[in-house]
Amino acid sequence: MLKIKADIWSPIALAFAAYVSAQAALFAVIGMMALPMPGLWWSLLSIPIAMIMCNHLRRLGHQVLSGYVAMYATGFAGGAVGAHGRDMYCAVAALL
Repeated sequence: MLKIKADIWSPIALAFAAYVSAQAALFAVIGMMALPMPGLWWSLLSIPIAMIMCNHLRRLGHQVLSGYVAMYATGFAGGAVGAHGRDMYCAVAALL
């Protein structure tokens, strides 16, 4: 079996690896909790993770990449809220 030895030299690569790991952990926790509308929970709870990533990228001097991550998080959350909007409306209407 071939073993791959690679060092992560770039702080961007390390930040990306941490970001992906945090997203995977968040997805696993939401799955284990069996929350209703998991896509909605995942998208809304991933916003703080994305903002931490944005701040880290700005500190490294990558404002453009930071903007891309913020745009991704906004689109992801907005898409999930839009997709689950009818379900949320029905749930609130049933409570009233």
